[in-house]
Amino acid sequence: MSSCNITGSFPEFIRNQENLLYLDLSDNKLSGQIPKWIWNISLTYLNLSCNNFDFLDQFSTPISLPYSDTLVTLDLHANQLPGSFPKAICNCSQLSLLDMSHNQLGGQIPDCLGKIPTLMVLNLQANNFDSISSYAIPSNLLSLKISDNKVEGKLPSSLANCSKLEVLDLGGNMIRDTFPLWLEKLPALKILVLQSNKFYGPLGNRGSATIFPVLHVMDLSSNEFTGNLLEELVQSLAGMKVTTKNESRARYVGDNYNINGYYKESVTITNKGRKMLMDRIITLFTCLDLSQNRFHGEIPEEIRILKSLKALTLSQNNFNGQIPSSLGDLTELESLDLSSNQLSGEIPPQLLRLTFLAVMNLSYNQLEGRIPHGNQFDTFSNSSYEGNPRLCGPPLTRKCHPEAVTPTVDHEDSWTEYILDWKIVGTGYAGGIVIGFSVGYMILSEMRIKWFTDFIRLAGNKERWFNRGQRSLQSW
Repeated sequence: MSSCNITGSFPEFIRNQENLLYLDLSDNKLSGQIPKWIWNISLTYLNLSCNNFDFLDQFSTPISLPYSDTLVTLDLHANQLPGSFPKAICNCSQLSLLDMSHNQLGGQIPDCLGKIPTLMVLNLQANNFDSISSYAIPSNLLSLKISDNKVEGKLPSSLANCSKLEVLDLGGNMIRDTFPLWLEKLPALKILVLQSNKFYGPLGNRGSATIFPVLHVMDLSSNEFTGNLLEELVQSLAGMKVTTKNESRARYVGDNYNINGYYKESVTITNKGRKMLMDRIITLFTCLDLSQNRFHGEIPEEIRILKSLKALTLSQNNFNGQIPSSLGDLTELESLDLSSNQLSGEIPPQLLRLTFLAVMNLSYNQLEGRIPHGNQFDTFSNSSYEGNPRLCGPPLTRKCHPEAVTPTVDHEDSWTEYILDWKIVGTGYAGGIVIGFSVGYMILSEMRIKWFTDFIRLAGNKERWFNRGQRSLQSW
């Protein structure tokens, strides 16, 4: 009975359905309390999400429920449930999926959750929880989402025991810790989101290329990470190295634990310059977001090996040096954001190879020279380049000097060739001036001698004519 615009309180007629196994009242306008008699029905699936329930009767204390050993799926997300976590849920010994996200629950995530051996999916996003201990995490978890709460302290080390974990989303909290190196013990991890916390320090030296064999979404943005973007980190992202374009069928994260055929994994990421909710996470999508940290040094050329990347965001750090030309090897890239760093030099013409690039942001760096043109570059607006006063050429209104050359994809060393050409021209020009002066001097010298000779000859003629005239006068 989902999405039927049902209003009022919980439907009373359901009370007598003793053999009911599957109940879906989601996405209606029901309000008030969830009645205690609902637990007298041997339900295996209960979905009351996206309503306005504001009370869980008989759930405030850890008492036993009549059919606590039958319930497999409990979805109460997007209601207005207040108070602390209802500990009676911990008695549901067969529970596989628990979604209580987007409510008003607070306090500590209870330790008793760690005693549910069958729990595979735990989603407590968008509540007011402020702490979680190591005892609250069942070892069989495949998906753990506690993002957008108020969780403080360090990450519980018991997460290292969740060897089957595929999705870990802890973003939007106040966790203060160094990068959890024990994540290397999670070989099945596909999605890692730690954004908007207080993680700090370097990412560490891993020295292994197989730490994250299947990880394809990594979001560490808006933290306090420092140090160089280590080559070891790039080498460790094995799941981002191999393209999957040849897959015959699209696969989604969570397909292998899609309980009752309804649960879909989702994640909120920054893609193509804006935050977006991916209500299903396709395994073909590969994203690396390290923005708004304190990374410095040069972007390593080794980044070229992450060939399956669709989105790369390194903005708002302290990266310097030139944009690595090896980025042109990431031919699957659809979004590239290197804005607000200290990058210098020309824009590599190799980026013209990125023919799938829909969004590019190079603003607020120290880039210079003519902007490459052709392919996707002809679609980008001024905003992609603003804050680089030494860049010129379309789409900017700032014109380039006539001697500026246009970088093209076929000239990898365009700047070197540019300088070399002008050295040759300059040398020829200087030589021409010297030869010109020499020839001119010789011509002027010959002209001066001829002029002087003509002058003497003319003067002699004038004297002879004068003497002849004087003798004629005397004779007369």
